[in-house]
Amino acid sequence: MNMVEKLQDILAADAASLALGIEVQSASVQQVVLSLEVTREMTNGYQVCHGGVIFSLADTALAFACVAIDEIALTQSAQVDYVQSAQLGDKLRAVAVIMHRRKRNIFCDVEVLNQNNQLIALVRGRQLAMTAS
Repeated sequence: MNMVEKLQDILAADAASLALGIEVQSASVQQVVLSLEVTREMTNGYQVCHGGVIFSLADTALAFACVAIDEIALTQSAQVDYVQSAQLGDKLRAVAVIMHRRKRNIFCDVEVLNQNNQLIALVRGRQLAMTAS
């Protein structure tokens, strides 16, 4: 089973991510790329994509980046910086890269971009691996 298939199997059991329409685009131990399309149900009162949706995409990418290095991990903390709004119909892409690992702590950076490669958000997460290594 290749890495994309492995992540797709995990995604198939992830009701929250499936409800958002998150898809696996590519995956390796170096980088995981997930995507979703912004629908009307994902917009807020200002008619832009709700920040929680953007973070949910990034958070899923954080978790899947850990799976790509054979770890099951949960987000312990995350810093999100919203750079610009995502709009209805945008195709968002979360690119996750593991930056550092120390014992059970895994630090991962995620860039969320739109279909024009414009930066929407930056997320730095600290994941806690469920097994010691």
